[in-house]
This record gives sequence, C-alpha cells and structure tokens, in this order.
Amino acid sequence: MSSALTAARQLLVAWGAAKVPHPGGALLAHLERTAAQLAAWGGEQAWVAAGLCHAAYGTEGFPQALVGLADRQSLAEVIGQEAEAIVYAYCGAARADGPAGGRRQGLVHDRFTGRGWRPSVALTRALAELSVANELDILAHGALAPEDARELLRWLGPCAPQLSRGALDTYRLACRDHGVQWPPSVVPDSCGPAPRPDSELSFLVTGTTEASPHPVVVWVHGGAPPEWTWSRQLSWDVTAAEHWFLYRRGYGPSAPALRQDWAQDGRDLLRLLPKGCHIVSHSYGGVGALVAAAQDPERVASLTLVEPPLFAFAANDPAVAEAARLGRVFADGPADEDRRAFLRLAGMPFDHPEAARLERWARGMHDPSEALPNLAALLRRRLPVLVVSGGHAPGMERLCQLLSGQLHGRATQLVGYGHAAQRHPAFRKLVLAFIAGAE
Repeated sequence: MSSALTAARQLLVAWGAAKVPHPGGALLAHLERTAAQLAAWGGEQAWVAAGLCHAAYGTEGFPQALVGLADRQSLAEVIGQEAEAIVYAYCGAARADGPAGGRRQGLVHDRFTGRGWRPSVALTRALAELSVANELDILAHGALAPEDARELLRWLGPCAPQLSRGALDTYRLACRDHGVQWPPSVVPDSCGPAPRPDSELSFLVTGTTEASPHPVVVWVHGGAPPEWTWSRQLSWDVTAAEHWFLYRRGYGPSAPALRQDWAQDGRDLLRLLPKGCHIVSHSYGGVGALVAAAQDPERVASLTLVEPPLFAFAANDPAVAEAARLGRVFADGPADEDRRAFLRLAGMPFDHPEAARLERWARGMHDPSEALPNLAALLRRRLPVLVVSGGHAPGMERLCQLLSGQLHGRATQLVGYGHAAQRHPAFRKLVLAFIAGAE
C-alpha cells in the first residue's frame, strides 16, 4: 500500500470507519475491498484512493457520513485533489438518476447543492469503475434476495460502455452468475445536449435551457476553484441563460496538470466554447480567455475580464511591472515579505486554506507576462469587452485602464472587494446588463 493510501486508511480509522456497520463487516473493510478491486483492474492511483474513501461524505444509499463537507480540504491533502473530487462526485450523486458513472450524455444533479454539472469523460470513467466495484462488493457480502441482486446488476448497465476490460469482464461474469441477460439494459438519458461532455474538463451548470435560443455564459476561474471564485454567481437565480462554470485543468474533477498554463487554457476553451457564447473570466483565467477569443473571435459574443494579469499590455508602466514581478517571485517560491505582498494583491488572506493551495499550485506556472495575444482579428470583430477592476492596487488599475483602451472596451471599477471584484453587489446587474446588450 502506498504512503498516500496508508495515510488515508489512518484518516478513515480516526473518523471511525472501523466501527460503522456495513454488509460484510465494518465499513472500513468494505472500503478496503473496493480499493483492492479497483487496483486489481489496473485503476489509476487516484481511482484506488477514491475507492478507499468513497463513502467519506455519505452516499444516498449509505447516508452515514464519516466527515462533513467542510473538511473536504483535509481529505484532499491526503489523497490529492483529483481523488477527492471523485469521492465528492460519487457521494453527491442521486441514485434515482442511475449510477454515477452512467450519465455520460446528461447532467449530474448534485444532491448536496441542488445544482447540475457535467463531469468530464475521464471523471465519468472513474465513477463508472467505482460504482461497479462498490456494488459488486455489496452483492458479494450483502445477502441480497435473488431479484434484488438482478435489479442491482441491471441498474449498473449504463456504466458498461465506460469500464476497463478487467471491470467489464468481472461485471459480465456477475451478470451470468445471477441470470442477468448480457448486455444489461441501458437506461436512456433524458438530459439536455449542452454542454457536451469533454474528455478532460468538467463544468458546473446552472440557469435554464427552456428558452430557445438562449445565451450560454462560460465562467472561467483564476487561481482559486469555481466554488470560491464564483461563490455568489453560483447562487444567482437566473432564468434567461445557461451558465457553465468551467473547472480549469488541474482543478476539482477536471484532468490533473503539472502547472497552471494560460496557453493550455486557451486551447481548452477553443475546443469547448459553443458558438456565440459569452465569457466571464477572473484573474489568471482571463489570460486564457483572451487568448482564445483573439484566435477565434466569431465564437464569442462578449468578453468580461476581471483583473486579468495581462501584464505585457502595459509592460513599461512601473506599477504594472511591479505587479508582474510579484507574480514571478511568488511562482518561484517567495520570501515572506513578497509572499504577503502578492497575496495582498491577489486578495487572498494569508492564513486561508485556499491561499495555501494557491501557493502550491502557482509554483512553476506559465508566466502570464508572456501572453500577448494578437488583437487584430478581435478588434475587427468589434467584440464587446468589459474590464472590471477592484480599486485596490495601482498596478492593476493602470493595467485594466490600458487594457480596456487597447481592446476598445469599457472599464468599470467596483471598490471594496479587492481582487475579487465579482463579489461586489453591483457586479450582477453590471455583467448581466452587459451580456444582454451584447446579445
């Protein structure tokens, strides 16, 4: 067992998993068997770690949680962000919608938040594998009635197209042994077509698809994940648009990454953006957003940039150059004085858990100062651009003013929330009116 799995097991013991009853013994034994089955099928390390912890927050079928959602970061620090995201997705999935890994063509409804979201194809495969490993262990140790066993195996049917060869063979043998016709019936999906599943990236989805046609707004976060960056926007009661909150590569349930990379973000967005969408971006996410919009401006109906670190557009301004320097030294591992200066600029409290994660994730990031998109096609398109600043740092103010001028856009200052200007109460009316005007 790897050191991460050993540490995860110790955490589960501390949380009382060895004392919680479960078919086949204690819950800890079930979790260990599930992880061992995933490993036997050749599952990735993140899948195995998720299998070991898959009931941490409780599931709809087994609601006894070992720990609350407020402690997600504690688990992520032990098993990694990718594995924790699988655990959260598995625990939050409602059973009435089918197995968590069998909804590739539709939205997953999160029972914890009531929101819908679209998992990546990679996450869907992990959830399918975990669903089958978990349910087959229950089948082996739960003393189910014959018809209940057959119903369980049929319920897993939508997972079949996502399974690895080892998992598929084991599932097929279980169906044969219990008299279930192969292949089992697959529950047709009833969810809408957008956003389409991507091989590596996931979305939270809110708003409505009732209006036809309806605008799509793609929200691109910066150094902090969408739940933190767009915490207020996720709770908006918006009925006139569909909102896709992207998890950038390396965040939450999207594919892992070695570093933050605005060039990769641009490529991802060009692959994912629906034609005529509106982009709202924050901080580092705005760099990739502008790169994508400049390369294919016909795909974008409007672009909102909240304090983007596009330093190259004002490289000769001393205040902007100082902001760029702080970003570079922070990525290299700053001294305490520079660390505090950068976190102050980024609007992050020094002792916040997300500040610690941001520091780790910023190491070696692709320097945003190197981004200088060609704006010619974007200017010919006359793309509506809104640049929002927070009125807290001279360098960012100067940069936003110069950037809005070069983009022939509109600059707005929302004071009182630092780098997170999107948290200002006036931001909702501002951005929705801007999008409506662009439509």
